[in-house]
Amino acid sequence: MPESRPIIVLGAGVIGLTTAIRLLDSPLCTIHHHPIHIIADHMPSDPLDVRYASTLAGAHHLSFADDGDERNRRWDRTSWSRIPLQKMTIELMSMSSVPSDV
Repeated sequence: MPESRPIIVLGAGVIGLTTAIRLLDSPLCTIHHHPIHIIADHMPSDPLDVRYASTLAGAHHLSFADDGDERNRRWDRTSWSRIPLQKMTIELMSMSSVPSDV
């Protein structure tokens, strides 16, 4: 079997980490076994830094849809169904920083 090429995700903010987690659940990883590598200046386990907003932002989602706004309510449902928060928290807490000189 040929060696699986890695998939590189640039950035460990909300978008980068969500992308990495979605890739981990995709056939690229579950069937084809492509490793996922995150390249970033800052990781969630790093000390607080003003240049890394995601530690403070926490991917907070606040719906602005009122009861009659079905389009925004549908977007909210789709967003929450795609981001299983418990799994995401466990995955993110298990990630560790890799020194930049590696």
